[in-house]
Amino acid sequence: VSGLRRDGSVFPAEVSLTTLAGDPPRVLAAVRDITERLALSRAAREALTTLDATDDGAYIFCPTTLRFSYVSEGACRQLGYTRAELLRMTPLDVRPEVTEEEYRAMLASVQQSDPPKCRFVTEHRRSDDSRLPVEINLQYLAPHGEQPRFVAVVREISERLKLEREAHRADRRQSIGRL
Repeated sequence: VSGLRRDGSVFPAEVSLTTLAGDPPRVLAAVRDITERLALSRAAREALTTLDATDDGAYIFCPTTLRFSYVSEGACRQLGYTRAELLRMTPLDVRPEVTEEEYRAMLASVQQSDPPKCRFVTEHRRSDDSRLPVEINLQYLAPHGEQPRFVAVVREISERLKLEREAHRADRRQSIGRL
């Protein structure tokens, strides 16, 4: 609902009603200004919409269960899974060549590093079982009062690897030509 301030301005409000026992029964109404809550919600939606529009994949996952709690649309496009499918998965499902023990050891190493992050290149398994070369920026976050989590930003690097191979071949041809 909308509320009206003393100065005549209108604000978004939330109203809670409670029935009080008595004769006659009465109703207590509590009115809360939710302007700030709506602004924060709008900002969060805008951030997620922006993140979803990027080509990179973004993943958030739990350090204990390893299950994804958030995946961006970029992640879905990269791997060919729906968001619902990915949210039932873990990083091990897209990196099947790594054992859980190896993966947890790597995560423990990240958690103990200062700052708690790392960057590495690997391959992800897509829904059609093809392989996708990626660079992963992985960071461990443990904000005070919140659940700890890992955040991974994943960039597909097929084109970069192709250009690096072509540059390497050109360098080799140039070196051979000088002999």
